[in-house]
Amino acid sequence: MSLTKVGGDLLKQPLTIGTGVTISSDGINASGIITATSFVGDISQATGAAAGLGTALSQDQSNPLNKIYYTDTVLSIGSTQTVNPPDSSNIAYTQYAEIAVDEGFDLIVEDGDDLIPDILGLSTETAGLLSGAGGRIRADQFTNKAGTGAPSFPNGVNVTGVVTATSFSGNITGDVTGNLTGNVTGDLTGNVTSSGISSFSGELNVGAGKSIRLYGATSGYSEIVAAAGSASTTFTLPANGGSASQYLQTDGAGVLSWQTVTSTNTFGFTSLGETATTSGSGSTVSGIPSNATEVIIILSDISCSNTTTPHLLLQLGDGSIDTGNNYRWSISYGGSYQATGGQPHIRLIDTDASGTGNVYSGIIRIIPGTSNIQGHFVTHYHNGTSVWGVFLYTGGTTLDRVSISSASVFDQGKYEVLHNGQS
Repeated sequence: MSLTKVGGDLLKQPLTIGTGVTISSDGINASGIITATSFVGDISQATGAAAGLGTALSQDQSNPLNKIYYTDTVLSIGSTQTVNPPDSSNIAYTQYAEIAVDEGFDLIVEDGDDLIPDILGLSTETAGLLSGAGGRIRADQFTNKAGTGAPSFPNGVNVTGVVTATSFSGNITGDVTGNLTGNVTGDLTGNVTSSGISSFSGELNVGAGKSIRLYGATSGYSEIVAAAGSASTTFTLPANGGSASQYLQTDGAGVLSWQTVTSTNTFGFTSLGETATTSGSGSTVSGIPSNATEVIIILSDISCSNTTTPHLLLQLGDGSIDTGNNYRWSISYGGSYQATGGQPHIRLIDTDASGTGNVYSGIIRIIPGTSNIQGHFVTHYHNGTSVWGVFLYTGGTTLDRVSISSASVFDQGKYEVLHNGQS
């Protein structure tokens, strides 16, 4: 086919050549195939052809820059687009290093397809296994294809910045620094380091064979280890810090309480400690075990202020001191003998005729029985008078407390209670 020059007047109207070519002032529109030795000029707007490496830096074929190309860094998407390669492929790619999706629009990648930005690997970002792994897709929100749920990352997500989420579900591998608030469900392996207070609203479970270490302020630690194969045990701590020299005691069911250290002598008796009688008119000592078969009370340097009725009185009780008329006693002093029954106490000293009495030594022995409690006592006055007696208590067969009191007020003195029971 030869070319014929057409004057400008003829192009005022479109000129149709054959059935496939139309020439007008807008250009040549060919519906068939155009074959030429070469094409010269800008074809960047051409459609239906491969995109190529990019745009040449020069359109002059003789210029070396014609063989050097560039691609804009950002591919801007201003409308909703769907990436869906034909069935012959499942990978779409672009040489653009970044894809920016404008607000209000979506970039959708069909299920089973991949979109690889920066396929040429020109980005300055770190490249991974695929050459395009260094590219970026920029958008304010990412969703699944339907826009109704979260996207899936089947090979994981590597994040070098900050991840902010309203909730998290799944496994965490690696170090977590910063504050963690909310509920954590699952296994935690590794160390938890906190400079503040870590609060647990539920149970803190430590794995089998593991321990709890409490580190000191400068060095060392105290470790709590459960016995291997031990049964489930719950320990309930006391409500306060106790007193000096006290120890923790269990009730056998794991309930702990503070108890005062008592001494045990060589005869197998346990002391409940000494009690002063220098204030008030009486005092009570409790803590005698129910299995005690013998109780001893040692009196020392007791004096009363009243010169007419400085009686020394003993009362017993189980749960509370019995002040009823359940005591019978007989007493001998200064050559006199007195017996009485149905009294609210046992009178250990009766000095109505001799004035104020001082007990420099004295001992009371109490023996619980199957039907009552019996006992006897011996005391010694400052004037050389000795007093001895026996007594019977019919109000019960066990006791957990005793009371020493006076019809007047104590000036001085103390007493010690010992028992042979087992707590």
